[in-house]
Amino acid sequence: MATTIRHKRSAVANKKPIVSQLESGELAINTADGKVFLLRDDNTVQDITRRIFDKDTEIAITDQGDSASAEISIKVNEFETAQFTQAGMNVFNDFDLENAKTLTFKELTASGDDGVGIKAPDTLDSGYTMTLPPSRGTVGQLLKTDGFGNLSFTDADVFGGNVIYVSAEQGDDANDGQSAPVKTVKRACQIASGLVYNADGTTNFRRVNIKVAVGDYTEDNPIIVPDNTVIKGDGLRGCIIRPANANLDILRVRNACYFGEFTFRDGVDDNYVPTITADYAVAFDDPFDPVITDRADYTNLPNTRPTIVTSPYIQNASIISFLGMNGAKIDGSKVESPNVPTYGIEAENPVIGAIPEQGKSMVANAFTILSFGGTAWRLTNDAYAQIVSCFEIFLLNGVYCQSGGYCSITNSATNFGLYALRSSGFSPKAFQFDRAFVTGTGASEGKQTISIVGINRDAPVEEFVLRFREPDYKTAHDLLILNRDLIADDVVTWINAQISAATPSIWAGFTYNEDKCKRDVQLLVDAVRFDILFNSNHRSVSAALRYFSASFDSDTFAAQKDQHIAAFGQAKTFTGNLLNDATAISR
Repeated sequence: MATTIRHKRSAVANKKPIVSQLESGELAINTADGKVFLLRDDNTVQDITRRIFDKDTEIAITDQGDSASAEISIKVNEFETAQFTQAGMNVFNDFDLENAKTLTFKELTASGDDGVGIKAPDTLDSGYTMTLPPSRGTVGQLLKTDGFGNLSFTDADVFGGNVIYVSAEQGDDANDGQSAPVKTVKRACQIASGLVYNADGTTNFRRVNIKVAVGDYTEDNPIIVPDNTVIKGDGLRGCIIRPANANLDILRVRNACYFGEFTFRDGVDDNYVPTITADYAVAFDDPFDPVITDRADYTNLPNTRPTIVTSPYIQNASIISFLGMNGAKIDGSKVESPNVPTYGIEAENPVIGAIPEQGKSMVANAFTILSFGGTAWRLTNDAYAQIVSCFEIFLLNGVYCQSGGYCSITNSATNFGLYALRSSGFSPKAFQFDRAFVTGTGASEGKQTISIVGINRDAPVEEFVLRFREPDYKTAHDLLILNRDLIADDVVTWINAQISAATPSIWAGFTYNEDKCKRDVQLLVDAVRFDILFNSNHRSVSAALRYFSASFDSDTFAAQKDQHIAAFGQAKTFTGNLLNDATAISR
C-alpha cells in the first residue's frame, strides 16, 4: 500500500522557513509561491527553485518582487558569464553567432515589424575582427580601417582642401566625391553646392576644387556651377565634355567660378559621329529658366540671380564643334542688379557715397573656339568681357556685342569665319555725350553716311555700320521658341491624317516613329530660329545634312524620300503661318 509523504508547508505568499523549523536535508514547500526550500549542512535555508547548478556552474534567479533588483545570472566554472535584468543584458565573454545567421535590430513595436540585420558572409577568405574607434568622431566623418582590423574616424575629404574628384572610368555618382570619385561633372557640382553655401543660400566663403580625371564626359546639361567653384580637368586634350541634351547650354556659371583644361565637343552616336550640339558652352546661371528642372538637386543653391564681383574665368580650354556650338553668352540681364559687392571697399577705396555697380562680366585666356557657324562671344545687356589670346576659327560671329555689350580684346584673332566683330542695338546706359538723333542718311566717297544732331563729340565721326535690321527678326526667333512643340505636334497630326486617308497616295501603309519625328522637327526648328537671329543659314543646312546622314542608309532614304519632302514642306508651312517677319518667312 502506497504511503503519502507530506513535507512541511505554508500557504502564505513570500513566507520562507527558518533554520529552527527544519532538520538538515529536510524540505519545505510554499504552495502559494510554488517554491521548495532545503536546509543545507552549513545550517542555511536555500530556495532550490532559484538555482540550477552543477559544481561551479549555475543559473541563478533573484526576484523579491522588486524590479530594480530582479536578475538572472549565469556562471561557468565560477566565472560570471551573463547577466539579465529588466534594464538590459550584459555578456562578459565573446559571442559567436553560428552558421552565418543574422543579428536583427527591430524598430519600435508601434512602428511595425521591420528591422536592420547584420550578418557574416556565407563564405570568408579568413576570419577577422574589427575594433571600433575609441571616440564618436565628428559630423560627416567616415570609418576607415588600418588594414589590421582597427577602425577610426576620418574626414571624407581624405586629401584635404575641399576637393571633389570625378572619374569617368572609376567614378560612381552614388559616391561622395571625396573618399571616392563621382562619375559626372554635374554630380560634383551638386556636391560642391552643399559645401559653398549656407542653409539659407548665402555663401560661406569656402572655395571648392573639382578635379576631373582624363575621360570623355557626356553630361546632362545644363550644369550649374556654384559660386566659388573651380573645375579643373587633367588635360586639355584628355578631358572632353559633351552635351547629352541638344541646343541647351553646357555650363551655367555663378560668381568666382573657374573652368580650365577641357575641350567642349559635340554629342556623338555610338560610332562617335556628331549628332547634336549645345547652345553655348558657357552662360550665366538663370534661376528663372524653366528648362532647369533639377535645381533642387544642388544643395542650398540660391534661387536668385548671381552677383558678379569676381568674374567667372575660362582658361586653357577649347571648343571643337562641327555642328555650330557657340562659345560664351554673357547676358547682363541674368546678373543681379544693381550688381554691387557686399562691402563697399571691394568696389572702391576709399569708399565715397553709394557703392558703384560692378561689371556683369566674364574673363578668358587661351580659349580657342573652332566651330562651324557658331558665335564665339556674345555680349548683351551691358555685359562685359575681357579676353586674352582667344582665337576663333570658322565662326559665323567672332565677337557679337548687343544692347550695350562691351568686349575688351587683346592678342586674339578671328579667322576663316563670316564676321569678326559685330554689334547691334544700344545701351540704355549710354554716355550722355553719345546720345544723338539721326536726321538723315546719304553717301560720301562710296561710304554710307548718317546725319545726326545732339552729339557732344567733334564731328565728323567715322563709324562702321554694316546694316540696320528691323526688330521683327527677334520676334520671329522668340515665336519659334514658343511654338516649337506645337509645330512638331502639328506635323505628326498631319502625317497621321495622310496615312489614314482613304485616297491611295505615297502615304498608304507608311509607318514611322512619332516620338522621333517630333524630336527631329524640334531640332530643325531650333536650327532655323538660330539662323533667323544671326542672319545666316549655316545651322539649317548643317541640321538638314546631319539629319539625313545620321538617320538613313541609301535604300531607306530612297523609299521614304517623297514622304520626307512632303512632311518638311508642311512643317515649313506651319512655321511660316506663325511668323510676321517677311524676311524670315522668305528665308
